[in-house]
Amino acid sequence: FAPVNYTCTGKQIDVQLRANIMTGYEHTWEKILLTTEDISEFQQARRFAESLFTYSPTALWMKDYSKIKLHFADLRQRKVTDLKAYLKLHPDFLQQCFNDIEFLDTNQAMLKLFKATDKAMFFKYLPRIFSIHIHQSFSEQLLQLWEGNYYQQRECTYYAIDGTMIHVLEQFNIFPHNIDDWGVIQVALTDITERKFLENHLQYLGKHDILTKLYNRTFYTEEIHRIEKNSIYPVSCIYLDMNGLKSMNDTYGHDIGDQILKRFGDILSLAIINTTYSVSRIGGDEFVILMPSADDSDVQKMLLHLETLVYLDNEKNLNFPISVAMGYSTTQNDESIEDLLKRADQTMYVNKNKYYASNSNRRH
Repeated sequence: FAPVNYTCTGKQIDVQLRANIMTGYEHTWEKILLTTEDISEFQQARRFAESLFTYSPTALWMKDYSKIKLHFADLRQRKVTDLKAYLKLHPDFLQQCFNDIEFLDTNQAMLKLFKATDKAMFFKYLPRIFSIHIHQSFSEQLLQLWEGNYYQQRECTYYAIDGTMIHVLEQFNIFPHNIDDWGVIQVALTDITERKFLENHLQYLGKHDILTKLYNRTFYTEEIHRIEKNSIYPVSCIYLDMNGLKSMNDTYGHDIGDQILKRFGDILSLAIINTTYSVSRIGGDEFVILMPSADDSDVQKMLLHLETLVYLDNEKNLNFPISVAMGYSTTQNDESIEDLLKRADQTMYVNKNKYYASNSNRRH
């Protein structure tokens, strides 16, 4: 044991006492040999290492994977060579490995990251914390270990104790002196939640129209390529062009025009709920509904649905009603999507010209 002692000058030192009963005196304990060893440097180094772990600004925890290593050894003994295939056939093995992890310790930064007041609270809520991780990242981690990759780095998702989602960069490392038994593993987590939020926001901006919240032309082009690549037929589409928007802007200002566009965006979003269709704003007042796996009957239902939604919206906005020219088409035989879109566009312009012919006093 290692009690704390002081020198005659008052300096604190750490010593280790050893007591051995001398041979021949085991029954009476009349002679005992005591030795004293100064272990101050060792204890100081230990306390320094503990402080580095406990107060590190990086979230750290220590785990024991020794049982998982034994499971791997058993699989190899049974001639299992493809762990990925084995996991597909035995999904319970993943849960078994997770249950056999022993969580040794965690530091203050980890408690703060997961919003735990103390270690007891943290370990109590581990199932909630790992509810996403075990399915998204743990299997990948095991596959890497199976291949002998003892240092791993990946982006992962966890839940904090209060239910908020946390995105982290996880660095997994088995210390060199534990490679034989996997008894001590360190995991370091760096919070990248804000970065992921910014990335997702930029990705959203890249494919969405800010005013209407619908998809933009970039997404529209990519979606056409996706449908063509995957040969999702039949394909239908509806071209929509708002009538009289320029006149509205000129007469009442662009603020009113923007409000009308937002209203129409809401109508289109509502129209495709519970479908696999997409709506894109491809121009100032031009929109396209792409309808993979939809035939002419599906188009007719959607047109009726749109007309109803526009009518209901106009009932609430009598001063600024929405008028839309629509054109639609469905792929014929081996027709390309490009030709499909051209036909729908042409039909839309025919209907648009009819509108302006009957409202010749209104500007395009």
